[in-house]
Amino acid sequence: MEKNKKGIIENISTQMAEVMTNMAKKVVENSIQSEIDFREKNQN
Repeated sequence: MEKNKKGIIENISTQMAEVMTNMAKKVVENSIQSEIDFREKNQN
C-alpha cells in the first residue's frame, strides 16, 4: 500500500510540474506577444 501511495504522489507531482511548466510557457509567450504589440504600436 505504501509503495503504491508513493507512486501516486510522484505521479501527481510530475503532473503538477507539467502544469506549472505549461503555465510558465504561456506567461512567457504572452509577455513576448505584449512586447511585440507594444513595439508595433509605437512604430506607427
